[in-house]
Amino acid sequence: MSGVAAAGKVLREPLLHFLLIGAVVFVLGRGWGTDVGAANIVVDRAAIDQLVGAYEGQFGVKPNLQQLKSLIDRHVDDEILYREGLALGVDRDDEIVRRRIVQKMRFLTEDRTVVAEPDKAAVREFYKANPDRYTAPATITFSHVFFSADIPGAEQRATAAMAELVKSGVPRAPDRGDAFPGPQDFTGFDPAYASREFGQSALSDRLAGLPVHAWSGPLKSGYGWHLVYVDQVQPAQRLPFEQVEARVQQDLVDDRRHRLNAGAMAALRRKYAIHIATAVGDAAIN
Repeated sequence: MSGVAAAGKVLREPLLHFLLIGAVVFVLGRGWGTDVGAANIVVDRAAIDQLVGAYEGQFGVKPNLQQLKSLIDRHVDDEILYREGLALGVDRDDEIVRRRIVQKMRFLTEDRTVVAEPDKAAVREFYKANPDRYTAPATITFSHVFFSADIPGAEQRATAAMAELVKSGVPRAPDRGDAFPGPQDFTGFDPAYASREFGQSALSDRLAGLPVHAWSGPLKSGYGWHLVYVDQVQPAQRLPFEQVEARVQQDLVDDRRHRLNAGAMAALRRKYAIHIATAVGDAAIN
């Protein structure tokens, strides 16, 4: 390889580019047109690596020399504007700035929280101590006949149909009533969601307590009137540990992380005298 070719290859090395730019920034900061008493702005190798990494992450290639110089210029300008802004107090009473700083500090604080993986005994103990978290809710399986409030005489028609259904003893009557915007049959339905399905009403309030193997109604909903036949009630039951072990373990880790984060925040709060305005003045909270 000729000396000219070798020199050309060296000049194309990105590392050399970084060093050259670093030297330029250093010279600019130390001499050309800079006040002797000016605050320093240092663009070190770590900052350059971060700029290069961000550019490569966005565009898929490393920046060339001119692009990198522009990135550094923009970085220096941003730092100058940031410092000047702080000096002028433009960050004060700015909710967006406050929120961003709080968000970043919360992330930095919680990111340092490391929770060791709990052993099986601790996971099982957490499972025993929190039975409500691992209990499947009671569900009901039922069919209903709907009478729309938009059609005159809905309640009277529902009452007449109720007498016929009780007399016939059939558990379903898909040919009776009006078209309902949802399903006519529900299997394994959680009564906790009744208000979402039928609106807050007598039907949603009473659905969980209706008798099994019998018609009930008319019961009013947000849509109209219903006749309901409950075919089955599945009581709430504790889920087996083996079925939810992975979920319990994650819950335990999350619970421990929450406690550690809360402890860290409490330690930070102890550094401050906190005063909250009350109706009678300021009350100090220790």
